[in-house]
Amino acid sequence: MKLKATKTEIKNEYYYIISIDYCSAQCLLGGVNPFAYSTGLYGWSCDYYEVSTNGHNKICISTGYGPLNCQNSTVDYKKLQKAEAKASKISRTRDLTWEQQKKKINNVLLKYIDSVIN
Repeated sequence: MKLKATKTEIKNEYYYIISIDYCSAQCLLGGVNPFAYSTGLYGWSCDYYEVSTNGHNKICISTGYGPLNCQNSTVDYKKLQKAEAKASKISRTRDLTWEQQKKKINNVLLKYIDSVIN
């Protein structure tokens, strides 16, 4: 179940925020469940995903029609497209179990996060 959160609450809670446009990371985030969402004037704005890495405590990925702006990270669409393509290829691999796919895709996600964190 997702919690409703304001964008200000998320900005205050997370030092690192990565912004991703709607449907740009479907495979990459396929194994991660959103923990919260925000709404705006026209309804749903974005979902929030929390990812923990070895080098950084908590990272928030904001994705949707109106995601949060990046905070202490950069937007790199080419890197995102490459990571999403890798995740998509892994998700189509039939000789891997769902758990194996999820683990490999998570590794791709962590590499992407490391590449865009300032």
